[in-house]
Amino acid sequence: MTPGPDLGALQTGAADVPPGGFDPAGMLDQFQAEHGTLMLSVPTMLIRVLDGQSVRPRDVSSSRLTMLGGAPVAPELGRRAQEQLGVDVSIGFGQTEVCTPRPPPG
Repeated sequence: MTPGPDLGALQTGAADVPPGGFDPAGMLDQFQAEHGTLMLSVPTMLIRVLDGQSVRPRDVSSSRLTMLGGAPVAPELGRRAQEQLGVDVSIGFGQTEVCTPRPPPG
């Protein structure tokens, strides 16, 4: 589940399920309903998702990977994601601008 279209996911035959805006509880509900396997976010978003999962756990056992970028990632955040969601954590910078199609401005 990503904030916008992800060409890389579509090229591999994956479904891109945009959440329509950032709502941690809504994303967790949608992740459970759609059996999501990958989440792209910035660290602050992941913190909010993990907090939401602590308050009301969902079945996110389909999760495989969370990819983070846009800001430094504290090691404890990666460990927390692994413990709470059972996912691998990947950190990357700069490539979403290259592979994410955007409509022209205006």
